[in-house]
Amino acid sequence: MRKLFAAFFVLVPLFSIAQTPEKPNIIFIMTDDMNDYVEGFDGHPQAETPNISSLADMGTIFYNAYSNSVLCAPSRTSFMSGKNPEYTSVMINGLYNCDFRSNFPPGLPIYTFPQILKDSAGYFTVSVGKLFHCDDGEVDYDLGNPDPCTRQLSWNKTYQKHLSPSVNDAGQANPQGIDEIKWSKIDSFLVDSMPDFEAIDSTIYFLQQYAANPGDFCDKPFMIALGIQKPHSHVYIPEQYFSDDYIDDFLAEPFDINYNYPKGSYPYNGLVMPALTDPPYMDMDSLGPLALEQIPLAPYNEFANWYITGLPYIPEIDPGLTDEERYEILVEAKKANGIMAYMAAIRFVDDMVGKLMDTLANYPDLYNNTIIVFSSDHGYSWGEKRMYGKSQMWETDSRVPFIIADLRNPNPQFCTKSVGLVDLFPTLMEMAGIEQPKNPDGTDYPDGHSLIPLMEDPDRQWEYPVLTQVKNNFYGNVCWPQNSIKNNRFHLIQFRSNGEGTTSVCDLPNSWVENYLYEVGEERNVDPEEWYNLAEKPEYQPVIQYLEEFLPGGS
Repeated sequence: MRKLFAAFFVLVPLFSIAQTPEKPNIIFIMTDDMNDYVEGFDGHPQAETPNISSLADMGTIFYNAYSNSVLCAPSRTSFMSGKNPEYTSVMINGLYNCDFRSNFPPGLPIYTFPQILKDSAGYFTVSVGKLFHCDDGEVDYDLGNPDPCTRQLSWNKTYQKHLSPSVNDAGQANPQGIDEIKWSKIDSFLVDSMPDFEAIDSTIYFLQQYAANPGDFCDKPFMIALGIQKPHSHVYIPEQYFSDDYIDDFLAEPFDINYNYPKGSYPYNGLVMPALTDPPYMDMDSLGPLALEQIPLAPYNEFANWYITGLPYIPEIDPGLTDEERYEILVEAKKANGIMAYMAAIRFVDDMVGKLMDTLANYPDLYNNTIIVFSSDHGYSWGEKRMYGKSQMWETDSRVPFIIADLRNPNPQFCTKSVGLVDLFPTLMEMAGIEQPKNPDGTDYPDGHSLIPLMEDPDRQWEYPVLTQVKNNFYGNVCWPQNSIKNNRFHLIQFRSNGEGTTSVCDLPNSWVENYLYEVGEERNVDPEEWYNLAEKPEYQPVIQYLEEFLPGGS
């Protein structure tokens, strides 16, 4: 797919550079739980995403982009509305209401970016798949109005999220994951039944219909918001996307270690595992009780003990190994299988992006007047600080791939400034040529900032620290949001207790905080793994005080 995509790009640059007063079409691609294991973001040295990389070659890579929450519902409510979780009050998944606007405190202005593009910029807005945090594809949709051209709320048209019993049945018939994280290699022929494959087909169908007769869509430019479900668990993925290193049978002889072993070997002889301190988890020595309460240990413990109940006997692996060494290899190999399944899901997503872009290339008039945005609702951890999944405040869970490619003027740029998903809303408004919606007091409604200045000059001065918030009702201190703030060099995480001591009573005046400060570096070349907490060092207190000004309640 990439060859066709790239070849078409070579044929059309003179046309795509031309500027016209015509409003651009917009395709917004939002993946689910995709971390930085994407080419161009240096999250994993074996990332394979050629189609996403081709897209990035025509636009801006935002290298230090972050979600404004590390759970699906809070993050999606935030970027769809352009407001931080502090405003939306959506901090956890479990209390989210599929009646989107009912989640907000009464009396607050509520806008979504598709709503404003539809009502103020004259767009025909289309929802495909999961955008809001619900299985219902008709969230914030004026279903009672039969005329798509005059519908209220966010969408003129929706295509519902697809379900696939055949894919689920195949995955559940041969589960290879753990209780907390499910994955499975399924037959290749099921690729056409994958919900994301069907979502791409729905998007392609719309493009074909639109190209044939824009009048059927109110003679307006389109904005398609495409929600891709993967790599979200359950990770049931067709076998063609898996690495050859994946272990199908842990009792097969000879036993081939599937990860890079010994650690640090090059050329790689297996999957490169996530970086850990030596010895492992020394970075957790600086974590206090509030931080430790936030880290669920069930997945870590499942991986650590899986072979006890998962295997009838312990394979020899190598006669020169001790039992402890065999156990360690089995644990790492199981983790490696999980990561390979996750990366297989990302390869599948990349394939779907290529399929979409190849179709768009068949319609030069559309292609040359379209802006593509690609990102994820938040990141995902694979064992760093014993964390698996999402919901934590460190960058493994908050850093996301973020690309904006304006096909009217392909211009590859690499931006290292810190930006947030909340910046998407004002960016799209400026791209559509309209003013930002206003609050009742006349101030701009969006919490973020348009990224167009960075697309024009990625090295310009930029100091808009990114706020990330979450409430974990499953662990420990649950009364108040946990906050983090990131500028171009530093990341401050602040955990707040329920009240005095370890009480479960919510008592804000007597609560206390734990600070964690990491110098990640604008080029991610200082402490990208966030191993070294600087919060107790006197010389960094001014940095903490400065970043605290950008936290809720800061001056």
